[in-house]
Amino acid sequence: MKFKIIVFLFFGLLIAGCSAFRNSFDEKNSSRENPPQNLKPVELPINPQEQEELLKLEKLYSEAVEFLKKGEITEAESTLVSALDIILSRGDDENRFVSEDYKKIETQITNEYKRLIKSNPVYNKEASPEAIRNEINKISSNETDVTENKTEELALSSFPLIINRKVGNVIRFFQTRGKKTFTRWLERSTVYRDMMKEIFKKEGIPEDLIYISMIESGFNPRAISSRYAVGMWQFMSSTGKKYGLRRNRFIDERKDPIKSTIAAAKHLKDLYKEYNDWYLTVASYNCSPKRIKRAIRRHKTKNFWKLRTLPRETRNFVPTLIGAILIAKNPEVYGFRNINYLPPLKVDMVRLKTPVDLAVAAECMNADYLELKKLNPELNSWLT
Repeated sequence: MKFKIIVFLFFGLLIAGCSAFRNSFDEKNSSRENPPQNLKPVELPINPQEQEELLKLEKLYSEAVEFLKKGEITEAESTLVSALDIILSRGDDENRFVSEDYKKIETQITNEYKRLIKSNPVYNKEASPEAIRNEINKISSNETDVTENKTEELALSSFPLIINRKVGNVIRFFQTRGKKTFTRWLERSTVYRDMMKEIFKKEGIPEDLIYISMIESGFNPRAISSRYAVGMWQFMSSTGKKYGLRRNRFIDERKDPIKSTIAAAKHLKDLYKEYNDWYLTVASYNCSPKRIKRAIRRHKTKNFWKLRTLPRETRNFVPTLIGAILIAKNPEVYGFRNINYLPPLKVDMVRLKTPVDLAVAAECMNADYLELKKLNPELNSWLT
């Protein structure tokens, strides 16, 4: 009897212990599943470099907003580009911590810049070259390797010109949906064409490559892309700086037709040294040398038409250029008649030792202020 009582007592204690353990375990799990509501997520501290960048960005954004309130669009644009330079200089390190404050100001600056370029008169008067290239990308989305298609080589240029299916599609697009815009590009081409050809000839670059400027900007020195590229040659700030183009609050030489063309010629010359192939050179101008080299290694060929892993825009950039060159050299053959070409640019260049008010300069020369400003698109304000 005692044995039974001891056994029952033992099992009773065991069950009670298990029950207590279970209750304790459930309480712990419950606290894990339902954490206290007053806890806040831990945010890593901002490092000193990011803090400094953040303060600069906030200051530049505030200045840009003030310029916009005053209607000083050019100054606002320049200030926002300065802010974007800081953002883009951070690179693409996905593992780098970015604070919520930094993300917020980055978004504000980017959105303000996009609103600004959409209000640019160039975008209101005609389809931007960027929009045109996007349309061409759509019609070429189903294109595959064209090397097996019928290809016709044309001995019309020091730049290799061929006609295949992709080039044919581009020409048909410019003859139809893109005709109005391409006509405006042709009209504007004669303003800078002679000057650009002379510079390219001096640098030993095929003269027909000046039409890169046509498909990049429509020969518009004030063109701005959604990716923050500027000028006739659509230089990013870092590439422009590499080739000596100054950019600050008062001046952006990416908009200077002569200086930017010299920079573009040197850039193309450097790219050609890497590939010894003009198609790859042009593709690299649109894309980046790293991507081109990666595609060459992957496909084990330097045949541009076989590099299928290049971005679609780059795969279409070369045929778009070829199509533009063929039409520009023989517009009437492709149905472009009665083009109202603008007169070539003829100016005298004067180097100033000190800053000058453009209005004062115009008065001294008995010239129109707006015309003088138009002839100096690189100036971001009224001061030289």
